[in-house]
Amino acid sequence: NNNFSPELKDLETKLGRKVPDGLVRSLAGGKRNDKHEKSCHLATCKFCTNSSDFKRLQSKMLFLRQEMANLRAIDVKLMQQLMTINEGIESIRWMIEDKGDVASQDGSLT
Repeated sequence: NNNFSPELKDLETKLGRKVPDGLVRSLAGGKRNDKHEKSCHLATCKFCTNSSDFKRLQSKMLFLRQEMANLRAIDVKLMQQLMTINEGIESIRWMIEDKGDVASQDGSLT
């Protein structure tokens, strides 16, 4: 799964954790092996008594998958924003510490 965007690699590096495969798949356009899933649907279809119920269930499952993909995309955007905020806080902290060091050096010279 090294074929994902540099932003996710950057997040992975900063967080020190691997990006979940499901998130990578959903951001890559939902490309995954659906053969097993389709065979499960065919097996389930044998037990369906009403095809309209089955179609309605399939429709709802598709809607849920789309909603989950949207939520994952929002999660990534929020994580990127939080990382940007964190970087800003770190740079401000660094500037304050740097100014504090300069002030303490000036005080020790007098």
